[in-house]
Amino acid sequence: MTRPRPPRAAASPPVPDDDDRPLHPAEERRLRRELASRIDHLWAIAERRRVRWATPPFIPDS
Repeated sequence: MTRPRPPRAAASPPVPDDDDRPLHPAEERRLRRELASRIDHLWAIAERRRVRWATPPFIPDS
């Protein structure tokens, strides 16, 4: 016979959407680095596509 489960702990209250507390400086730096990395990644994709579109298509001599 199995023992009954202990009661679950109460869930933490949801964080309100209008929470404008300042971030911890280390957390802000981490988020800024992550955002800059994503922007650089998307910019590199856009640049590769721009170069690809600017290159005339290769048509072999027949």
